[in-house]
Amino acid sequence: RPGGEIYAAGLAAVAECEHRDKITFQAHGMGLVAHEMPHLTDKGDHPYPGTHIQKPLEAGMVISIETSVKDPEVGFVKIEDTVAVTDSGWEGYGDWGRGWNEVPA
Repeated sequence: RPGGEIYAAGLAAVAECEHRDKITFQAHGMGLVAHEMPHLTDKGDHPYPGTHIQKPLEAGMVISIETSVKDPEVGFVKIEDTVAVTDSGWEGYGDWGRGWNEVPA
């Protein structure tokens, strides 16, 4: 499947959210630096040339899927999921450790 399908699926999920006007979404590769190929969109907070919008993802690629929610009254939440592309699909690193970390006031 083309890499751009990840970005399209994320945008579709955001469109269904009640607070969609406060949500931004980004998906890109990870490796030696935080934002590298494959670039899955040429839009968003960090627009890059969309080098992998139409190219298939390959086993061994590591993708960062970032969702940010900004509300001037409540604050800012950012979730970054790291996903490895495998021969049989994908593996979400950290999916087992979901939860909230509270910072003392």
